[in-house]
Amino acid sequence: ASPAHMGHGGDLDGYVHLEENIARDIDAYLAVASLVVVSTPNAMCDSKLNGVFSKSIDEQVVSKCAAGVVAMRPELQGRATEICREGTFNGPGVASLASRVRAATQSAIKKHSAQRVALVDAHSMTEGQCEETEDGRHYSDSIMRQQLVELVKAVAEA
Repeated sequence: ASPAHMGHGGDLDGYVHLEENIARDIDAYLAVASLVVVSTPNAMCDSKLNGVFSKSIDEQVVSKCAAGVVAMRPELQGRATEICREGTFNGPGVASLASRVRAATQSAIKKHSAQRVALVDAHSMTEGQCEETEDGRHYSDSIMRQQLVELVKAVAEA
């Protein structure tokens, strides 16, 4: 959970402006397509994460990350700690990301209609399904089939 994985700051900017980026991308896709389907990320099972992904995010790590965020983007001083707590590659971080994707997609559905924008909530389908993943991130064929069924349903209902 350090800003180092965010490279030159482009990923940080993308994370900070996620909702705006989703809205802009949906508008752009709808200029050339009749339907846009957005998916939330899968849930993560922290108890099964291994390697670099299994490192815990404690306050010292969050503080170091926040200092790095502020060094890259001083204007984020007031949000740096929140960004570092919620922008993690673990269960809570991915749940936060899924919530943001869900909200941005719901706004786009209100703007464009459910016939033009659809949401496949992969996070909800995988939350609490730790027995369906070996590494905490990638899910079984059964879960993938459920997600595919939801995708097909979204396309068929549009």
